[in-house]
Amino acid sequence: MTALTIFEDGSLSDVDAETLRTALPGSRVVRREEMDAQVRPRLSSHPNCLELRDKNAFGLKLLDAAMLTESGTIFFDSDVMFFKPFTCESLVPYQASHFIFMGDERQGYSARIFGLFRIIWKHKLTLPSRVNTGCWSYPSHLYDLDFIEWFLTLPEFRRFPQLIEQTCWAAMAGQSKRDVMILDRKQIYCATDKLKIREQTISVHFADYHKKRVAEFAPFSENQSSEEITSFHLVPASRLTFFKMLMNSVKNRWRRLWL
Repeated sequence: MTALTIFEDGSLSDVDAETLRTALPGSRVVRREEMDAQVRPRLSSHPNCLELRDKNAFGLKLLDAAMLTESGTIFFDSDVMFFKPFTCESLVPYQASHFIFMGDERQGYSARIFGLFRIIWKHKLTLPSRVNTGCWSYPSHLYDLDFIEWFLTLPEFRRFPQLIEQTCWAAMAGQSKRDVMILDRKQIYCATDKLKIREQTISVHFADYHKKRVAEFAPFSENQSSEEITSFHLVPASRLTFFKMLMNSVKNRWRRLWL
């Protein structure tokens, strides 16, 4: 059986942690104090990384969850809901060499469009398009703390704090010189206002204000047969371009006009 490790940000009580262990036999809950004890000393020469994890909860995903997991780990946010049994065996051949993420409906990066491409051009960066870090897996030899430390020195990449972690993962993956792989968007995708559960749906990321809608969709998961196990599929991510970001900005403005 695949081991399940749960990282918590310090908001769980001892009772909460024990409830999780009881509900999920064989799972391990890594408490915030344990993460602090193991990770902070390893970041002593990376002050920007330390600042991020102290001030931004998403820093725990970028740093602690990555540094405290073994090669071959697949990470899912706790607001990713699964609607049918699944296996990740199809991802194993790629995990030692490729960054793997889920896809996004939008371009979710932490810089404004012109600042983003000024930095991309200046530093010859490559970013994949429409990456979402509700799910990730990475090759351990390509995880680069020095790159993260450098990334955090760039003010252009810190305009939207809730997206710093996601953007840093995308930028680090873009430097790997290999295709960045995306889980099939028909199988796992981000919740939208017009969310539908399709026949191919394995899971949905209920990020931001969509978290309150989990109970609404729970019956779809309860009605699935436990005998049918579905494999995830992978496709290469396309490259982020100025035109793609521009179209994303136009669509975002159009949505706001109609809200």
